[in-house]
Amino acid sequence: VNTRNCDTVVAGIQFGVMGCLSTVSTFAAEFNKMRLSSDPWTAYAYAAITISSKFGCNLHPPNSEDDNFFAQGLSNL
Repeated sequence: VNTRNCDTVVAGIQFGVMGCLSTVSTFAAEFNKMRLSSDPWTAYAYAAITISSKFGCNLHPPNSEDDNFFAQGLSNL
Protein backbone atom coordinates (compact mmCIF):
# COMPACT_ATOMS: atom_id res chain seq x y z
CA VAL A 1 0.00 0.00 0.00
CA ASN A 2 1.41 3.35 -1.02
CA THR A 3 1.08 5.49 2.09
CA ARG A 4 1.07 8.78 0.16
CA ASN A 5 -2.00 7.69 -1.83
CA CYS A 6 -3.70 6.31 1.28
CA ASP A 7 -3.02 9.53 3.21
CA THR A 8 -4.55 11.52 0.37
CA VAL A 9 -7.66 9.32 0.31
CA VAL A 10 -8.06 9.48 4.10
CA ALA A 11 -7.67 13.28 4.10
CA GLY A 12 -10.28 13.55 1.34
CA ILE A 13 -12.73 11.41 3.27
CA GLN A 14 -12.16 13.44 6.44
CA PHE A 15 -12.74 16.74 4.65
CA GLY A 16 -15.83 15.31 2.97
CA VAL A 17 -17.34 14.10 6.24
CA MET A 18 -16.62 17.36 8.08
CA GLY A 19 -17.98 19.41 5.16
CA CYS A 20 -21.09 17.27 5.06
CA LEU A 21 -21.73 17.65 8.79
CA SER A 22 -21.41 21.44 8.66
CA THR A 23 -23.72 21.58 5.64
CA VAL A 24 -26.32 19.37 7.32
CA SER A 25 -26.27 21.44 10.52
CA THR A 26 -26.69 24.66 8.52
CA PHE A 27 -29.58 23.12 6.59
CA ALA A 28 -31.23 22.02 9.86
CA ALA A 29 -30.83 25.51 11.37
CA GLU A 30 -32.31 27.17 8.27
CA PHE A 31 -35.19 24.69 8.21
CA ASN A 32 -35.95 25.24 11.90
CA LYS A 33 -35.87 29.03 11.56
CA MET A 34 -38.28 28.91 8.60
CA ARG A 35 -40.53 26.42 10.42
CA LEU A 36 -40.87 28.83 13.35
CA SER A 37 -41.65 31.80 11.09
CA SER A 38 -45.12 33.09 10.25
CA ASP A 39 -45.21 30.86 7.12
CA PRO A 40 -43.99 27.42 8.26
CA TRP A 41 -44.93 25.83 4.92
CA THR A 42 -41.87 27.55 3.39
CA ALA A 43 -39.63 25.31 5.48
CA TYR A 44 -41.19 22.16 4.06
CA ALA A 45 -41.10 23.53 0.51
CA TYR A 46 -37.44 24.47 0.99
CA ALA A 47 -36.60 21.00 2.31
CA ALA A 48 -38.48 19.21 -0.46
CA ILE A 49 -36.90 21.29 -3.23
CA THR A 50 -33.41 21.03 -1.74
CA ILE A 51 -33.49 17.28 -1.17
CA SER A 52 -35.16 16.41 -4.49
CA SER A 53 -32.73 18.60 -6.46
CA LYS A 54 -29.75 16.93 -4.76
CA PHE A 55 -31.06 13.48 -5.65
CA GLY A 56 -31.69 14.69 -9.20
CA CYS A 57 -28.08 15.85 -9.52
CA ASN A 58 -26.84 12.38 -8.59
CA LEU A 59 -28.71 10.59 -11.36
CA HIS A 60 -26.46 9.57 -14.23
CA PRO A 61 -26.20 6.64 -16.62
CA PRO A 62 -24.64 3.53 -15.06
CA ASN A 63 -21.54 2.95 -17.19
CA SER A 64 -20.43 6.56 -17.44
CA GLU A 65 -16.82 7.68 -17.77
CA ASP A 66 -16.87 8.93 -14.17
CA ASP A 67 -17.49 5.40 -12.88
CA ASN A 68 -14.57 4.06 -14.90
CA PHE A 69 -12.31 6.91 -13.71
CA PHE A 70 -13.03 6.23 -10.05
CA ALA A 71 -12.74 2.46 -10.46
CA GLN A 72 -9.31 2.85 -12.09
CA GLY A 73 -8.18 5.33 -9.45
CA LEU A 74 -9.15 3.05 -6.57
CA SER A 75 -7.49 0.02 -8.15
CA ASN A 76 -4.14 1.89 -8.14
CA LEU A 77 -4.06 2.26 -4.34
